Amino acid sequence: MEDIGLTDGLGVTLMSDQHKGLVEAVKEVFPLAEHRQCARHIYANFRKKYTGIHFRSLFWDASKSRTPQEFEGIMQEIISLSLHAYEHLMERQPSTWSRAFFKIDTSCDAVENGASECFNSLIVSSRRKPIITMLEEIRTLVMERMVRMNNKACNWDDEICPNI
Repeated sequence: MEDIGLTDGLGVTLMSDQHKGLVEAVKEVFPLAEHRQCARHIYANFRKKYTGIHFRSLFWDASKSRTPQEFEGIMQEIISLSLHAYEHLMERQPSTWSRAFFKIDTSCDAVENGASECFNSLIVSSRRKPIITMLEEIRTLVMERMVRMNNKACNWDDEICPNI
């Protein structure tokens, strides 16, 4: 299953999994939204058939390319290795997973949705509970994290955090 990122024209990126009904519902609510797929999920499926460091490197170069011309150059390298690999990637709509085709007025150029994945893994035990219980558990998790991070920050020797 591939995650899709949706940007609502105001620069807000929404992440969801690829349930067709959900994608269509979001299109109704946000008709100007840019639909994206998580490159990590595209690559996970790609590497099942096309293994090796060269394919991996070329895929990530293609996903992070800045212009359609740069993307095409990288895809030509993939064609030279395997026409089927090229066709496999082109079937997955590069406009949804390569930065070269993202709208330039969007404030998010991420090709992965790691933040959503991290959050989802954090709330696994809460997701199946009634909505109020789930929200209360999420609120508690967030508050506990804020306290932990604040305590950590109090022990810094410098005014700049040690890592992002």
